[in-house]
Amino acid sequence: MGIISCEELPKGRTLSGKAQETDAYTRSFLVRVDTLSESLIDISNAPGISVKDNDAHPENASIVALEYDVKCVHDSGLLWQVDFKYYAKPVDLNEGLPVPGVIQGFGKKPVWSAGSSVTTGPVAETIDNPAKKIANSAGDPLEDAVMEKAEFRLSVTRYAFSASSWTGLAMTYTNAVNSDTWHGGAPGTWKCQGCSAQLVTESLNGASFTLWEIAWEFAYRVDGWQLKLLDIGYNQLVNEDGEPSQSGDKKKAIVGPDKKPVAGPVGLNGHGVAVTPPAEPAVLTFDVYQSQPFGTVFGEISP
Repeated sequence: MGIISCEELPKGRTLSGKAQETDAYTRSFLVRVDTLSESLIDISNAPGISVKDNDAHPENASIVALEYDVKCVHDSGLLWQVDFKYYAKPVDLNEGLPVPGVIQGFGKKPVWSAGSSVTTGPVAETIDNPAKKIANSAGDPLEDAVMEKAEFRLSVTRYAFSASSWTGLAMTYTNAVNSDTWHGGAPGTWKCQGCSAQLVTESLNGASFTLWEIAWEFAYRVDGWQLKLLDIGYNQLVNEDGEPSQSGDKKKAIVGPDKKPVAGPVGLNGHGVAVTPPAEPAVLTFDVYQSQPFGTVFGEISP
């Protein structure tokens, strides 16, 4: 029981290339087995080609096996195709180079840059000390108040040989805020705005290398990235007797002096109970972004 036969498919032999890039070969093999439970590893080993050992292509010793793919090609589950891809053998680029960068053996350091960007966002307080609530001349809170603000931004370009080494980070860190102190900013003051990536080709000592160039961007807000809104509304918490109570578990419409529900939103004290002017509504703070450590992943500006 096991592998019955393995033969190379002439139609699977290909060669492609580009100027200033390594040639790329492919070879395909048809593997027959006699059991549905045959190990995929055994099937991949049937052609006798090792990706781990970088076996050379029979027509070009400078091109080696670097990728393989195994797939079933018949509904019986007894016929499999094994494909190998050959490229230029990786070289140890560390020799003779200055301080290595983020890719082991490749002298590509992170490239930092800084700038600023203008945006708009909600605002609930002034910069006075103590801060004043944003309200109209009668002291009523203003809804949907926004302001223009310039944000300090940092960006860093990093490098990777495989997409898997950065795509997971992109999904984790996009829209995340720092959980650690980073570049002088307290936790929660830096937000990762995401990244953009592109494949680039580098040449060194006559060899060409394709790698990912990933640009990350971060924005800083001294007051953090929590959502801050005035505590206003049309209802308040009440107890079983219908009296306003921050420990109540029921809601009741807020009524005015005329004993009718208020026509506009009324300020609340941050605990679900309406405030009486001139008391001002509380400011509610919401955590809306996940926190992640930035320093261990993105490092510090250098030099």
